[in-house]
Amino acid sequence: MADYQLRTLTELPFVHHKSSQTMIPLSDPNSDLAELVAYNEWLAAGNTPDPDFDHIDQNVPQQIDNRQFWTKLAMDGHINETAALNAMNEDIPDVIETFILTLPAGEQFRARMFFRSAVFTRHEQAATHTKTIFALNDAAMDQFFTDAALL
Repeated sequence: MADYQLRTLTELPFVHHKSSQTMIPLSDPNSDLAELVAYNEWLAAGNTPDPDFDHIDQNVPQQIDNRQFWTKLAMDGHINETAALNAMNEDIPDVIETFILTLPAGEQFRARMFFRSAVFTRHEQAATHTKTIFALNDAAMDQFFTDAALL
């Protein structure tokens, strides 16, 4: 079993570092992101990542609406209440906008559109970006969707 596992979520490649539960975006191969540099060094040493896998838990709600999404982010302390209220008017919180600016130019528009969605789907890019921004692993993101669906 490898330290890393390839993941493809909504057409964008990621690699999952199993020990740290970090999702590392592979869409910008020239990134100086420390985790990506470490992954590339691991690859250069002759290692091979595990393939993608089907990790959909049927007990986890697969969609939540934007009110549930932004409310849960605020309740968990990832953004403040004002940012959550402003997000309901499609004003993306600064912490998310800062992350979006790290994406390649061609992906920034798509990311902004995802965060302005009326509905968030568990296994789409917005969820993957949310995991990356707030350092959530799959289990934490599943719990996020489960708890948010109850709001």
